[in-house]
Amino acid sequence: MVMEQHLRQFDLNLLLVFHCVMQERSVSRAALALNMSQPALSGALARLRQATGDALFVRAGRSGMQPTPFALQLAQPVAQALGSISQRLRTSDVFDASTSSKQFTLAMLDVAELYFMPQLVAYCSQVAPHVRIAAHAPHASHAAVSGLGSVQEALRQGAVDLAIGAFEDMPQGAMQQLLFEQDFVLIARQGHPQLQLPEGPQASTAAKTKPVAVPKVPPAALTGLRCVLQHQPQGSYAHAQRWLLDAAGSQIAHHYCSSLVTVPFVVAQSDAVALVPAQLAQTYTALLGLRMAPVDGLEARLKTYCFWHPQFHQDQASRWLRSSLLQLFGGV
Repeated sequence: MVMEQHLRQFDLNLLLVFHCVMQERSVSRAALALNMSQPALSGALARLRQATGDALFVRAGRSGMQPTPFALQLAQPVAQALGSISQRLRTSDVFDASTSSKQFTLAMLDVAELYFMPQLVAYCSQVAPHVRIAAHAPHASHAAVSGLGSVQEALRQGAVDLAIGAFEDMPQGAMQQLLFEQDFVLIARQGHPQLQLPEGPQASTAAKTKPVAVPKVPPAALTGLRCVLQHQPQGSYAHAQRWLLDAAGSQIAHHYCSSLVTVPFVVAQSDAVALVPAQLAQTYTALLGLRMAPVDGLEARLKTYCFWHPQFHQDQASRWLRSSLLQLFGGV
């Protein structure tokens, strides 16, 4: 009863103000996010301080508004309560893909966009003709998505519906679904003077583990060859690139690209070779006249996931998109 009386006197809208200031660490940014004027938000913050008997946030120079110990204690339960309410409200929404004009925003690197976007857009044109797909490329450091903070923060805010890719540094708090795994394969141009690879896509060791019908290229066959590499590779690709450098010799003058998408084009017009994901190799084999083959002794495999924030797990539109991705790409 005492709790109910206290809550009747408490403006629960102030919890949304608290949550936003906690996330933004800035009164002006929080006001913008809540579509409030800065004086109105400052007034709300003053009422919240009076209700709790705590300063909650203190100015700390360039670091912005820093939470007090009491505010830090409140942060998680308030966020969970607001997230639960928001989720319950969203689950009542009916999503009809055939009539919806919703825009889905996906965060993925250019190499993933090359693979996913054509098939996803083609699928939507058949079953969801008014739905729009917008792809945004996170920076290599995952520091920003179209100016919005980190990928995980963009997922939390709802600015990005799904992130697609490896994202091996994604926090454990994000929900995820494995779409497929794939091997790395060696690519070289047709008629390479030192390396004869089989013709056509039958050389692929695609996503699922299955017997490979073509001989694997031994590391010794790569000794002394120039390679096309990617600057600052991440995760399993970094492991594959180290393997290729060890096989070819790090003392060789190799080439470096900022994007993995550029690598097959360089290989097609030079005697350099490269290791790339099997799906990327398949895409360019016929287009650029490349040859591809598995390599012997490389254990690295690339896992591709879709990620979303837990607060959108029951969202009907998000569930439709995740189901569609799994239907189109799951275990390919």
